[in-house]
Amino acid sequence: MKNGACSSPHRRPWLVTIGVGLLGLGGCGFELRRAPRLPYARLALAGFAPGSPLADELQRSLPEGTTVVADAARADAVLQALLDRRERSVVAATAAGQVRALQLRVRLQYRLLSPGGRELIGDTTLLQSRDMTYSETVALANLAQIRRERGDFAGSDRLWQEALALARATGDQAAEGDALLGLGENRALQGDTAAAESDLAAARALFEAGGEKPKAATVRVVQARMARDAGQAERAFAELIVLSREFAERGELDEKVQADLEAARCLLAQRGKREAAAQLVSEALSEAERNPAVWLRHLGRLVSAELDIAFGRFARARSTLAEALAVAGAAGHRIAGFEARLDALAVDRAAGSASAPAALAVFAAELRGAGCGALAARAERLAGAEAGVSPR
Repeated sequence: MKNGACSSPHRRPWLVTIGVGLLGLGGCGFELRRAPRLPYARLALAGFAPGSPLADELQRSLPEGTTVVADAARADAVLQALLDRRERSVVAATAAGQVRALQLRVRLQYRLLSPGGRELIGDTTLLQSRDMTYSETVALANLAQIRRERGDFAGSDRLWQEALALARATGDQAAEGDALLGLGENRALQGDTAAAESDLAAARALFEAGGEKPKAATVRVVQARMARDAGQAERAFAELIVLSREFAERGELDEKVQADLEAARCLLAQRGKREAAAQLVSEALSEAERNPAVWLRHLGRLVSAELDIAFGRFARARSTLAEALAVAGAAGHRIAGFEARLDALAVDRAAGSASAPAALAVFAAELRGAGCGALAARAERLAGAEAGVSPR
């Protein structure tokens, strides 16, 4: 799920306001057909909150000819933030206390100084506010997704159950379907196939009844993955190719790439299909690596490595998986890290490492302890397989 409870306020007008203030010190007049330039080639930022989104956006939005320097002594001017704060307040709620609208505020108080401390612009306060609608079920869903990525299945399940209860209490069938889909994905990862199938079937029925074809298709992707993992690779491949065409027709490119990559995995699970998998995945991989969605780039790296394993390109597979593991670790995505580690052990198994079966057995136990039953089952299959087999 890739939606949010509410969006962040636009900060571009702030940057324009600050830029106009800085520009005003450079004189008057105007020139046509020329981008505005600040009278400072080097600007230092001071006093901003650690990791301030406003400071980051300001650095990216400075006009050509002005750069940010870390050392105030080397700057032509210092933009000092006296207050850099984001605030939130409830502006509408139901009689039962459920939040329905929020006001988001970004407050910046700043001044401009010379490197020697002389005041060029006095204390100035800028305030931007925006009223946003808010959905508690979406907020719960986002938190549940984060808990899942971090490997906290118990916390994720609890949040999905809260979202499901709230959706049913308010009669929101779309949110009910989202919660059932989330629970189904959790249970599929945990290896509880029967519960996953039940939740996913219920979610799909709700989405189809509500005419929400894109969400119903998302359920079908998860169902196809489960079919592949259950040994029904040919049936899963056929379904994923149909889904890929549907996504393309609706212009849903991320979802099309996902379907193509998962279809390639189905081919890798079948003997003699690696060339077909390579052809299918070539275009999808290039699109995945250009995509800003972290989840899609991660899937692209995994499938790329699995393709390299199938062709015996073990060094390249190890390099790709090392990158995937580093990115997952930096983001705190425990499940993504498990997936990369499992594929790395699959490289060792395919390369004929004598220690690989034992390492896979140990990792399978770790995965079961973490609640990742589906990944554990795959690790156990690889541990008992012959060297050189497909990682799927």
